[in-house]
Amino acid sequence: MLDSSDSLIESTLTIQQANIVIQQLNYFLEFMTNELFDYLIYVNVALLISQVSAIVIVLFLGWYKFYERIEKSLQKTKQLLEVIDIEVLLENSYVISYFKANK
Repeated sequence: MLDSSDSLIESTLTIQQANIVIQQLNYFLEFMTNELFDYLIYVNVALLISQVSAIVIVLFLGWYKFYERIEKSLQKTKQLLEVIDIEVLLENSYVISYFKANK
């Protein structure tokens, strides 16, 4: 009779220990999952910031190059118009209408 009560006590202790181990494993897995989730959020934010920065830099450089090309084109046009005699320009109705529209 004594052996059966000891085995019952040991069985109860074993079940309690197993429950404690399972509970601790659940806490550990939850902690590790939260750590991984926080790390992935950090990586996503870092990637988002780097992508937005890259887009801003590319747009800025593209706009700067576009502005330089337009400026060069306007300078070439101005140089070409300086070569043409003013009397010839004044006789051209298209040029006169352009100058009237851009007063």
